Amino acid sequence: MKTHAFKNLKLFFAIIISLFLTKAITNPYLLKNKITSFINSRLHQKQTPTPVLSKPEIRFISPHFLPKESSTPFPISSPLPSPTIFFTPSPLPSPTEIIISPTKVPPSPTPKPKFSCPSFSGENYDTATVIVKNSTPISLRRDITLPPLIPISATLSLIDGQIVDPDPKVPQFSTVFSPKRTPRFLAAYKAEGELRGPQSTDVEILELETNPGESLRFPKTGYDIGGGNAAMVLNASEDKITFKIGREDNVVLGYTLYFEGVCLDKNLEALYQRLNSEGRNSLPAIKVGQIFGWAKSDRLKIALRDTGTFLDLRLVDKATGESVWK
Repeated sequence: MKTHAFKNLKLFFAIIISLFLTKAITNPYLLKNKITSFINSRLHQKQTPTPVLSKPEIRFISPHFLPKESSTPFPISSPLPSPTIFFTPSPLPSPTEIIISPTKVPPSPTPKPKFSCPSFSGENYDTATVIVKNSTPISLRRDITLPPLIPISATLSLIDGQIVDPDPKVPQFSTVFSPKRTPRFLAAYKAEGELRGPQSTDVEILELETNPGESLRFPKTGYDIGGGNAAMVLNASEDKITFKIGREDNVVLGYTLYFEGVCLDKNLEALYQRLNSEGRNSLPAIKVGQIFGWAKSDRLKIALRDTGTFLDLRLVDKATGESVWK
């Protein structure tokens, strides 16, 4: 059985070989191409590697920063260059200058230095004998100090007017200061509860601008009460002082001068306190130009009575030019 199969197989191969030889004889080129294709296909199956995925390589071309006007076209014959990127930088804006205008603040007034009242004195004062005494107790008298004041609205400058009885010997308040001056008026007042005559005025007390610590002197006047003295002291206590041009212990006749806001001279104050406690038979006297104290602050109140009536110290007689500031 095997022999028969083997014979059939041999016969099969013999037929195949015969056909092959016949084909090779009749068309040798076709046979050659078949054999070549068969061999190449076998080799390709053995040598083709398994495909491996790899990341693509990305190359960046560095940009050339060139001004537009200097760019030159490339010659056609030369190989194309790598693409060149032109950047035209936008002009940078100029930095805006911010100017901050300072807020205009009105200048603060220069504070005037504080002043401490002196505790000593080098002044010596005379005494004057009182020729008209006053029986009213000091605690009940309204005339030796300024009464309560009522602020009023008024022109704070010298004004032209008519002085009923101009007196060339009237005290000159400009000479209270050294050198003499007409100070700035700061405020005006009326005396509360005052009995007034026909010659009364709206402005009875003035407040002046002063320099703290400046000396205050008894003003120039044409009167003499004796011994070369110009006035007698009716009161000298705390920061107030009152002078009478005359030797009467009242304000009925003559001029009476008031100052408030004063550092009193210690010798003058001590002399007044002693003579007052001894019964007011004599009182301190002062000469023209003699210091009676110093400005306690930058403000000083002043007033002047003539036979008991307060005078308007702003008034300048338009006919004669007489005033207390000439």
